[in-house]
Parts: sequence; structure tokens; C-alpha cells
Amino acid sequence: MEKEIDLHVDLILKTYTFWPPWFKLDINGRISREVQRNMTSNYNTSVRVGVEEKKREEWQPYLEKYMRDSILPYLQKISITKFIQEISHRSFQLNCQICGTINTLKITSKGMADLFQGITLTIPCQNPQCKDEHLQSNFSFSLATLLIFLTEPPTMSI
Repeated sequence: MEKEIDLHVDLILKTYTFWPPWFKLDINGRISREVQRNMTSNYNTSVRVGVEEKKREEWQPYLEKYMRDSILPYLQKISITKFIQEISHRSFQLNCQICGTINTLKITSKGMADLFQGITLTIPCQNPQCKDEHLQSNFSFSLATLLIFLTEPPTMSI
């Protein structure tokens, strides 16, 4: 008897037209959700690949020009002492590109030491709901980012 039931169930499962309506709805919903999740994941991956390609091709020339036109003139007119004082007395506003939250960053003396050693700081978004592919969204903050902040308007998206 059990074998007969198994055979009957197998036959029904193999033939879509035999599926009960409630089962069709459930399976179609699951498939649709999975396809949408995969499409979103593939889209995010292709966008990241495109951004990486642009960074490789265009970012270096842009940074060289920016360094020559903005950063170097700034550094030539400021002493290292004044530079450190300016950093330590200032908060930086970071706009999260994922959720739009404005995050405030105050660089500690350890953070400054890390930046001067070439270490990139990783700062989590202050919005606990903000996720980047299921992980808490983070900002990377380097010495280069700091210099851009000091030569640009007060709020910047990264």
C-alpha cells in the first residue's frame, strides 16, 4: 500500500498539470522568490564588476589630477601640526550610499596613527538596519579620503 502511494505521489509530482492548486501556488512562489533573489545577486555582482573596471581604467588618472590640483596646494600651505589639530577638532559627515544615513566620524588619536601608517579604517554605518548583501554596511576611510574631506565641502558620500 505504501509503495502504491509513493508511486502515485511521484506521478503527480512529475506532471505539473496534476498538481493541486495550493501546491502550484506554493512552488511557483518559491521559484519566483529564488529567481528574484538570484537576479538581484547577479545584478549586484555585475554592477560591482563594472565599478571595479571603471576604477582600474579611470580612477588613477582622476586621482593624479585631483592630487595635483587640490591636495598638493592644500598640503603646501598647512603645517603638519596644524593638519593634526584640524583633524582632531573636526567631525566628518559620511553619507551612506546604501541607506542615506548621515554618519558622523570623529577620528581618535589611534585612528590618526593608523591613517598615517597607511591603514584604512573600517567604520560601520550607524544605521543598524543598513545591510550590504546581508552584512552590516561599512565605510572605508583612508588618509586619501581624509585629504579629500579637508579640501572638499563638509558632507561627502562614500
